[in-house]
Amino acid sequence: MPTLLELAGAPIPETVDGTSLLHPLRPRNLHGEHTLGEDSMHFILTKEDKYIWYSQTGRELYFNLRDDPHETKMHWTKTRSV
Repeated sequence: MPTLLELAGAPIPETVDGTSLLHPLRPRNLHGEHTLGEDSMHFILTKEDKYIWYSQTGRELYFNLRDDPHETKMHWTKTRSV
């Protein structure tokens, strides 16, 4: 039952026995790569952070997802000096 409640987005009452089976399926961290010329990037995503590195330009972006879950503010950005 906890799995179904979590999938539905409903709170899991403390009186319910068991735990959701979804948590073992969710990695704590995710790394990805995307190749598209100058827009090629690597990213690392955690529950609280998102870091993006554009490998061709050196540009870096960081988002604090805990305080800004919709990624409306970059907390820092920098570009490699040429």
